[in-house]
Formats: sequence, structure tokens, C-alpha cells
Amino acid sequence: SKDDFSNILRLGGATKQGKEDAIGQFGLGFSSVYNLTDVPSFVSDRYLVILDPHVHNLGNKLVDDYNPGMTIDIVTEQGVQSFRDQLAPYDNIMGCRVLGESVEPYANTLFRFPLRNKQAPVRSKISDLSPDAEEVHKMLMELCSDADNYLLFLQNVKELSVYMCDAGNAQLCAEESPTCIFSCQVTDTAPVVQDQQESARRDAMKHWSAERKEGQRHVFTEHTAQCLLTLETKKRRLMAIATPHGEWEATRTSQWLVCSGTGQGDAIKEAESVDGKRECAVPWGGVAMKVDPETRALRPVEDGKVFCFLPLPQPQVFPVHINGFFAVASNRRDIEHANDGGFKTKWNMSLLQDPIATCYLQALHCWTRFAETDEGFSELLCPDRLMPFLPSPAAKCDILWQYLPEAFVQLLLKADAPKLFWLPTNGGEWCNACSVFWVDATQFDKHVQRA
Repeated sequence: SKDDFSNILRLGGATKQGKEDAIGQFGLGFSSVYNLTDVPSFVSDRYLVILDPHVHNLGNKLVDDYNPGMTIDIVTEQGVQSFRDQLAPYDNIMGCRVLGESVEPYANTLFRFPLRNKQAPVRSKISDLSPDAEEVHKMLMELCSDADNYLLFLQNVKELSVYMCDAGNAQLCAEESPTCIFSCQVTDTAPVVQDQQESARRDAMKHWSAERKEGQRHVFTEHTAQCLLTLETKKRRLMAIATPHGEWEATRTSQWLVCSGTGQGDAIKEAESVDGKRECAVPWGGVAMKVDPETRALRPVEDGKVFCFLPLPQPQVFPVHINGFFAVASNRRDIEHANDGGFKTKWNMSLLQDPIATCYLQALHCWTRFAETDEGFSELLCPDRLMPFLPSPAAKCDILWQYLPEAFVQLLLKADAPKLFWLPTNGGEWCNACSVFWVDATQFDKHVQRA
């Protein structure tokens, strides 16, 4: 879009800040590419855009030092003839045709990040990193290893793929499209609640943001969505780093029960405070629980992550993934948890106590509803099978994470709490936590005492 063209030229401009339905505000943004290159460029629509923050790589092509880059109309003959060398790396890549007899606008966006060479860091004022092809390949493999996590909470992206050209065969690379070496995609988003549309998961936060922009701050419609997300991942066995040939390995399927929604308690109050309005805070959170595709049994997540729609490096201690419209630290790697009484810390506490705790309980309830349809569900739903999935605070965890299990137990022990447990008494019946006798109650008692 026109806004994207403008924003991408503003290095470190925080152009997504204040946009409630744009998750880009949580990350480092386009500036992160300068860890790899000094001269990023991209083709989109009818334009080639080349950025040159140092204003010395493009030489006399630059208008002046105050415009560190240039935009070329590649649909015109003059644009193609004057910049054939700069366009050549794009030609025939992902459907981009820029050197033919008749150049049409490119319907997608294709970026190019020429790696900073070993000599460049001496003069580069942006970064002293000079990654080589092997390091970039390692980065891509790390991306692939965690790809299914990246797609869990995103609003629009449903597929992540990695393609590779054969660096050892320049002629083949010029004549044929790159080869896909990895793919991870959402193949199904079956709603847990009958008649709930798949778009509910994707659009719920947008609905809330739209109401807010229209001034309907008194409405606070409760938007929640639960779905069983299925992801398929496949990759090739590579014979060498730069050789994209090899057989596909077996496709790996993973399933996740994802429950997301808006808060209805403290998070709403914080969002409507003066600080909340200034920060454009949205009381949105959720959890993702891993489900065995064959047995439908829940599986603890061994390395549960914190998400601001994409995973953060910050660890957490629960057997699920946690997502929220968190206030992130300035390094964009952690959520704010300074014990200073400031708004950002209070905001993150309210998200854990309100929408995330509610979604955690709702996710367990949803799981019981679709697990009931399977043979042997009573074994899956007996109380001791659910215990490993309750949020239990670790002794050494940050105090911020204590708020989620406390709020969860308070919800769990309400008289009208969801009936999560199936007991064989009276011919089989559903019970909530208050009706269950816990034989080994040491863990549960600890939660009750804290609540």
C-alpha cells in the first residue's frame, strides 16, 4: 500500500505504534534487516525501491543526502534499461518478471538483502555483523524448526515456506524458479463451538478495535473464539547447504487447541484508563494447547512460550503457549515486568489475570466438549489426567507469572465454573472442581491457599 511504501523508508520510525490491529508494533520492524545488509531493496507493483542509509552505495544516482534511497518505475522502458543490473537478481524469482520484453506490475512484494561483506563492517555505521551464506542457512533452519509456533496466533498469515536457488548452477537458477525446501501451513481451523466461523478467530480482535475506533467504548462486546488448528510441516533432505535437491521427508502434522478472547474485568478498566488509551492497549489474550492428532489427548508443551502474536525469547513456566497484547520491553525480546508500579507492568498483570486466565479455563472446557465424542473419553477426562495442564507456578519463576495460576484457580473454584471432570459415579456425570475429591491434593491445595 502507499502507507507501507512511506513507512518502510522511516528507519526506526515505529510506524505501527498506536495501530490496535497491527502486530508490527511489537517487533523491531524493517530495521532488523540491517543486521544482514546495508542496501536492502524490494520490488512491488511497478516499482523497484533501493535503500541506502549510508548515501554512498548508489553514488550519483541519489538526488541528495537527505533522500537515502530511490524509487524506479520498472514498467517504463527507461527504468528497465537504466537499472538492468539491479533488476537481474529479481527476474524469474517467485513469479517476478522484470527483464522481459513487456514488464507488468508485480502483484506481490519481493525483498532482496545482499549480505554485508567482510570489508563493509569497517565502514558501516549501522552494524558490524557480516553474516555469510552458512550463517544465513543456519538462521533459516532455526526458523523452520519453530515454524509451527509462528502460525499459531497470527491474524492473517497461514503459510511459511523457504525456497532455495541452486547456487552451484547459475544457468539453472536463471532459467528455473527456486525450489521449495520447507513448508509449514495451516490446513484446517475447525471450530470447536458449533456454527462458529473460522474467521472468528482471525477477526475477533479486529471487531473489538473497530468498536473502539467508532467510539463505542461503553459496548465492550465479548469476542472469543476457539478452534482446533491443524498444521502440516514438510522439508527436504538437503545434500548440501546450497543444493536444494533431495527427497521430501514424511509430512509432520500437529494440532493445537487455540482459545483467544477479550477481557471483561481488570483488563477492560486498564484499557480504558488514561494510560491505556495513550498506549492503545487492547484487552486481548489467549492460549494454545497441544493435542495429539490421533488420540485427541492433550500433550504438555515442554517449552511453553510467551507470544505477542509471534513468540518471544522470554521463557515461561506453563505447559501451554500464552499470547497477549502485552506491553513489551524496549528490546522487544521480553514483556515488561519491572516491579515499578508503572502502567506497562500493571497492564501485563491484568492480561494474565483476565483474558488469559479465562481463555485457559475455556480451552480446557472446549477440549472436554470435543473429546467427549471420542471412544474412551472418560479416561482422558478423569481429574488426574487434567492436573498436568493446570497452570502451576514454578518456585524460581518471575513474580509476574504468579498472577495467572492465582486467577485461574479463583475462576476454577466458582460455583458456576465449567464442569471439566467426568466421573463414573451415578452412571457417569460431569463435575466442576468443587465437586471433585482430590486424593493427592498437595498441588491443588497450594493453589487454593494462594487464591
